[in-house]
Amino acid sequence: MSRSGNVTASEATGGRAPLEQTVTTRRSELDGISRATAPRAWAAAQVRLGSALFELAAFYRVAGDAGAQRVLYQGRSALQAALEAAGELSPADRATAQQQVLADIRPLADRQRDEPALRVVWATGVSALLGKLVRSDLAHAARILDDLKAGAGAMDDPKVWTIWTQAACECLANPVYVAADLGRALSELAEAKARLDRARSPWLRAAMTIHDLLVARDEAAAGALRDEIKALAQAEQDDDAWRVWADTTTDAIRQIRSTDYPKARALLAELTARAGQLGYHGKRVVMTARGLIQDREVKRAAGLIGETLHPLMLAAEATATGDGLRVSRLDASKASNLATLGRGIHCRELILTGTAIATLPDDVQVVQRLDVSACSRLERLPDNLKVGQLIARDCVALGALPAGLCVSYLDLTGCTALAALPADLVIRKGRLSLRGCVRLAALPPGIGPLAQLDLSGCLNITAVPPTISVTAWIDVGGSGLTTMPPHLAGLAIRWRGVPIDARIAFRPETLDAREILAEPNAERRRVMMERFGLHRFMQDAKAQVLDQDRDASGPRRLLRIELAGDEPLVCVSVVCPSTQRQFMLRVPPTIATCRQAIAWTAGFDNPDDYRPTVET
Repeated sequence: MSRSGNVTASEATGGRAPLEQTVTTRRSELDGISRATAPRAWAAAQVRLGSALFELAAFYRVAGDAGAQRVLYQGRSALQAALEAAGELSPADRATAQQQVLADIRPLADRQRDEPALRVVWATGVSALLGKLVRSDLAHAARILDDLKAGAGAMDDPKVWTIWTQAACECLANPVYVAADLGRALSELAEAKARLDRARSPWLRAAMTIHDLLVARDEAAAGALRDEIKALAQAEQDDDAWRVWADTTTDAIRQIRSTDYPKARALLAELTARAGQLGYHGKRVVMTARGLIQDREVKRAAGLIGETLHPLMLAAEATATGDGLRVSRLDASKASNLATLGRGIHCRELILTGTAIATLPDDVQVVQRLDVSACSRLERLPDNLKVGQLIARDCVALGALPAGLCVSYLDLTGCTALAALPADLVIRKGRLSLRGCVRLAALPPGIGPLAQLDLSGCLNITAVPPTISVTAWIDVGGSGLTTMPPHLAGLAIRWRGVPIDARIAFRPETLDAREILAEPNAERRRVMMERFGLHRFMQDAKAQVLDQDRDASGPRRLLRIELAGDEPLVCVSVVCPSTQRQFMLRVPPTIATCRQAIAWTAGFDNPDDYRPTVET
């Protein structure tokens, strides 16, 4: 028989018997060896038998013998049995035995080029050996994979190349194998992709493993790999490929979100755009990716939000804070004896209401809200203070505000010692409340524009500079304003919080009792009565006289008027013993006598307890 396996003319007559005899001899040899006690010798005998059977099958095929296929099947079975026997050895001997069997099969496959089954048996055996080595001996596995690739190239058999591709992908799906030589892994992945057939799943698993390692080392290369997966998914309309692309994109977002937030968001947008093609899996990965992007620590690292801070509530017995506190909210409202605030404090909200604080350190930083209401000892705030809201109600010792103060909301209600506002005060389109600031005589021209301006109780403020604009309302109740500033004409007006109009505020003499009584809003009606004057209103409205008498100063009368939607108006008319001027004092509607009304105004519920010696 020639090297190619073809039968020559001389062999056609006398070649059958020797080949059949060889097969018989090999079977006899095999029968004399125990697989249980001598597995390696038994495997070697199986290889020799398989070789003889393939030689005989080749002769039968050329000679047209119908037994060719049967003998071929027997030869393949013998070689497979040899590989199985080698695989049953102890772990220490198994790989060596399997390699020996494969080394014996390889020359046979090279000689029998017309028998593709031999090549497949060899390649399949090598692949099976790789599956074990890749989990235990990476260097050995790499050499065996190279041998398989070299054999595939020499045999130039598509089936062998397919087996190499699948074996390579199985190795590449092992993270340890990939990590040992990432460059080699990328090269093998590229060649495996070039030889892909319909079975793409092994390559996709390998690509995902490589991407997981690559994304932490070289995002550009990882991005290129994701593009390859995406291109495969688009070209083949492969759902598995789309899912792998979605998973690797999510992994990339997880990896780069803290270092390249804009790119992570771009990947999320691309993932979201493709979610519809991925069904439930798409919804799940988009949800996961969005959660990665929205993570507070990630957004903080990207500069989108501030650092994560936590609130701190001071105990009632606290008298001082430490230095360098960084909290979201520092609340000292229960610590009435707190007198010292530490240096370097940073917070979004600082609540010091009712504490014994006299000054605040210059380096305190408050972002949103500083509340020092009812801090009766507070005399000074830091220069150049910048905060969203500054609430300083009833800070009776606060005589001045700091230079460089910049706020959006400023409430100075009841700051009776405050004589002036700083010329460089900045209020960013918010509210300024100066209610009850009785010493304040003027507004600096540079503040504003304001949304709301409360001047109620500011007796000494008689004008609003034309440079100050107000967009929502102005409260003029009890202020020194006698007319609406021309540049604020048409602006909503309030009187101690009650919406009114310019006529009630500045021309109350034009009102009459009938109009006041017809007013349906009780709060507005009360303001109208106050502006009109109770004494005049009682006269013009023809109040009912409930009681009348005299005291040392003159006549007294208790008057009553019924008001729609409100409690009755009851007043006692008295004469001042010093000036002889007549006054109207409002009392509760349950009062029935002048004597009871006067006692009530003096703080006595029982008129018998009120016995003044002299009234002034």
